[in-house]
Amino acid sequence: MHLTLRCAFQAGKSLRHVVNGQWVTSHYLKCPREKDVRWARIDMKREVESYDIVIVGAGPAGLSSAIRFKQLSKEKNIVFEYSIPDIRVCVVEKGAEVGAHTLSGAVIDIRALNELFPNWKEMGAPVYQKVTSQSMAILTR
Repeated sequence: MHLTLRCAFQAGKSLRHVVNGQWVTSHYLKCPREKDVRWARIDMKREVESYDIVIVGAGPAGLSSAIRFKQLSKEKNIVFEYSIPDIRVCVVEKGAEVGAHTLSGAVIDIRALNELFPNWKEMGAPVYQKVTSQSMAILTR
């Protein structure tokens, strides 16, 4: 009997879940985790945090939004017409560090820094070289 490659692949897919002659699944509806020995030593408790504002993405817009929300709550104690003494802001980022995917640190326009942090120079921001001029060249014939 000859099996085509597609038939062999389909048959192999169903055998991947068979270990020592027993069908193994990790789906919690088919095998509850309380009865599954593989989950015996794993702590399934989850942490719960409460936030007033959640911002997805720690790019320039997300970071500046989070900073501005905190500044407004401290300055005016008013956020969205509600009097809140201090708000909890959470920034969710997929990168290992905040701004890892968008902020290179190479060249930034300081207008945004001046608007968010008027005293950023006194705060010790790691700005080492000021841009005095800029130009662009295009290679053509």
